[in-house]
Amino acid sequence: MKNINFVNTLSHKQQYALRRWWFLSVVLGIGILLVMSILHGLQVHHWYVLTAEYTVLAQQTQALRGTVQARELLSKEQKMLQQKKVKADRVKQSLALVHTRISQITAACATAQLETCKWHKNQVELVIGCKDAMAATQCVGQLQKINGLNTIRLVSLSPRENGAVLATMKAQLGSL
Repeated sequence: MKNINFVNTLSHKQQYALRRWWFLSVVLGIGILLVMSILHGLQVHHWYVLTAEYTVLAQQTQALRGTVQARELLSKEQKMLQQKKVKADRVKQSLALVHTRISQITAACATAQLETCKWHKNQVELVIGCKDAMAATQCVGQLQKINGLNTIRLVSLSPRENGAVLATMKAQLGSL
């Protein structure tokens, strides 16, 4: 080949090698771009599938979240109602005990009239209308026979009209 304008031209072998190199570079570049596009497409498809699955699960969990909140609320209400029931049972038992003791007191003092009965935490104060002081002491004797009333004392005797006496008694409460 001749030099044209002081430029060395390439031989046919060099041109063929250059063409082969250029063709191989273009094919490899396109192949690499194609592989990258395929991998990116797979990642986009995977992202799309996960997004759709997340949306479905979010809707399901939203429905479940309401159910779980309702269950927790009902559980709290059940605990509160259970506590109230236990408290009501204790009050009922206490009232039954008080009713039993009052009926025992009125039965023990059948000849006298029970005026007032004040219940304190560990003691009870009874005001009983009796015929005379002797009837009041007999009533104290009858009350000492009742289980659950300990250390019964005659605190005071107050006169009433018609010779009757108002007796005030105090007793310590024990177990029935």
